[in-house]
Amino acid sequence: MGEIADMMLSGELCEACGGYIDEHAEGIPRYCSKKCAADRGALQRPVKKPIPQKVAKVHCPQCGKRVTQAGLADHMRALHPLARPLVETETHAAVVKALAELIVITEQHAIFSDTPLAPPGREVVRRARAALAAAGGQP
Repeated sequence: MGEIADMMLSGELCEACGGYIDEHAEGIPRYCSKKCAADRGALQRPVKKPIPQKVAKVHCPQCGKRVTQAGLADHMRALHPLARPLVETETHAAVVKALAELIVITEQHAIFSDTPLAPPGREVVRRARAALAAAGGQP
């Protein structure tokens, strides 16, 4: 660095305007007046960021991991896709029926088209069978 910059850093010269302060430098940058300090923003108090409130956590019903209430659905979808409890309702019966129909239609398509089921199709059937078994339907 140059000599002037060294003198500003040592505190002999004003950090803002470069004016001479005194020989008895303190070893830290200083300002010669409050006006210079205000021009550089040194007199402004830092704005405190609000402290974020802690979010209440709940336990996952499957594995017991603590997650936020908002993140519980994502956690269940990512880690426990087949373990979600199904409620016995009319929609439950409709889902079971749709899964059974999906399995039958997919397998019939593979039989009548004389082409074996591709790996993605086999995976769909496997997952549908697993979901149907978990729901209590007949695979």
